[in-house]
Amino acid sequence: MAQGYEILIIFHPETPDDEIENQINKTKDVISESKGEFLKANKWGQRKLVYKIKGVLKGYFLIVYFLGNPDTLKVLDGLFRYNERILRYQTIKLDKKFDFQSLQEEASPEKAEITEPEKEKEEGPENLEEKEAVEESKENKEESST
Repeated sequence: MAQGYEILIIFHPETPDDEIENQINKTKDVISESKGEFLKANKWGQRKLVYKIKGVLKGYFLIVYFLGNPDTLKVLDGLFRYNERILRYQTIKLDKKFDFQSLQEEASPEKAEITEPEKEKEEGPENLEEKEAVEESKENKEESST
C-alpha cells in the first residue's frame, strides 16, 4: 500500500490563478505517472507570512494530499524546487492512523477535489470589544467566586 503525504506549497502572492491551476495539474500528472493517487487540494488563498521569504510578507497557500511512494517525492521535489513562483514547500509523511478514506470519499473518481476554505470572519473593532468584555466578565466571576 502507498504511503500518505501532505504537501504545503507557498506561492508568490502575485502568481496568477491559472498558473496555480497549471501547477496543480502538473502535480496530479506526476503523482499518477508514478502510480500514486491524488486525493485532494485545498486552496487557502493569500495569507500573511510570519517572516519575509524572498522579500515578500504574503503568500498563496495550497495544500495537496496524495498517496504515493518515495520516488513520487523525488519527482515532485524537482518540480517544485526550480519553480520561481514557489516560495517554499514542505512535504509531510502522514501517520497511518490518518483518515484517508474520508479524503478518498470526498474526491470524485474521475477528478479529485479542489476546495477553497470559507472566508474567515474579519475581526473588526466591534468583535474585539465583545471578546474583551466576555473575557473580562469571566475573570470577574472567577475572582468573586474565590
